[in-house]
Amino acid sequence: MCVCLSPQVYKSKLEQIAVQQRNVETGLKKLKEAEVDVVRLQEVLAQQNVELGVAEKAATAMLAKLEVGAKEAAVKKSAADTIEQKCARTANQIAEEQAQANTELEQAMPYVRAAEKAARSINKKDLGIIQKLGKPPDLIKRIMVCNATTRAVHRTQRSATTLHGGFAAAPLRDCG
Repeated sequence: MCVCLSPQVYKSKLEQIAVQQRNVETGLKKLKEAEVDVVRLQEVLAQQNVELGVAEKAATAMLAKLEVGAKEAAVKKSAADTIEQKCARTANQIAEEQAQANTELEQAMPYVRAAEKAARSINKKDLGIIQKLGKPPDLIKRIMVCNATTRAVHRTQRSATTLHGGFAAAPLRDCG
């Protein structure tokens, strides 16, 4: 019994060894292919490392530029803040001066109205008397200039409801 099984066992073992040999050869073939792939991937990796180095340098340079730009922007912002503070102080000062000027204008308006009333009361007879003087005193000259100026202002401002901003008060101040 043993003798007859021996060729079958031998044949079976031979087939198993053949299958294992094919598997080993296939495995070796795949290992060689993998080796070639690994070499190719190493080359690609080396190329990508070079590209990564270039990109890193570019990113570092860009970061440096951005830092410089951020510092410049901070300096400009600081300067703008300083200017803004100065403008705010100036605006406050202007508002205070405007309030003071409005107060002074309100205080001066009764005098302006009285001067206008007095100027309107001058008639042709009064002007004739002054013309006869030949060389009138300096004070009368000033009064006449103020009168003419007030009348001119009154004519140009006739459509306005109020005198604003000391427009008519300025010529009167020059006259005194």
